[in-house]
Amino acid sequence: MVFYTGKLVLALDNPTIVLLTDRNDLDDQLFETFSRCNEILRQKPGQAETRSEVRNLLKVASGGIVFTTIQKFLPDEKYDPYPLLSERRNIVKRPSRLAGAHQKQAKKKGHWG
Repeated sequence: MVFYTGKLVLALDNPTIVLLTDRNDLDDQLFETFSRCNEILRQKPGQAETRSEVRNLLKVASGGIVFTTIQKFLPDEKYDPYPLLSERRNIVKRPSRLAGAHQKQAKKKGHWG
């Protein structure tokens, strides 16, 4: 995924890449891996812990690699449930399929309940 993201950054003229997971532990694991690959990515990734951090990380004019969980995009009843997060056209959402891959691998090895 690191190499693919590095290619996207070059091919799409410095987009913002949003990597979504469904679990905090997986989000942390991917963020740590990407954080060690600044040379390939040509930038430092950011990790959003709250909804407001997601919005702030997406407000940049260009670039950025953002890690967060899908739960941060749940509707907020207090405000507009589906606010526009950015006017930009070069934000790429990339769901992580690693969670299922980890489960399959563990199941094959007999480590999965």
